[in-house]
Amino acid sequence: MTQTVPESLRLATAVADCQQVLAQHSKSFALAAKLLPAECRDDAAVLYAWCRRADDAIDHAGSESQSAALGRLERELADVYRGAPGSDPLLRAF
Repeated sequence: MTQTVPESLRLATAVADCQQVLAQHSKSFALAAKLLPAECRDDAAVLYAWCRRADDAIDHAGSESQSAALGRLERELADVYRGAPGSDPLLRAF
């Protein structure tokens, strides 16, 4: 019998993953985030992780693929804003 992981645990794991992205990719932003009120830090980490994803998607796409990458990012945000982030942990945390 398989057990379903509670949404709160999946969300906590996704936020922890975002905090790891922040810590590994931007020491200055990670330090600055510590100055935020505690209740804002997780949100800042999630936002940073998505911005990092966006930056990498564009930077690593060839010049002809950048438009496609931008379109994918726009669709991701549209899905998040309409409350349908799908199964991607980062988007669910967003």
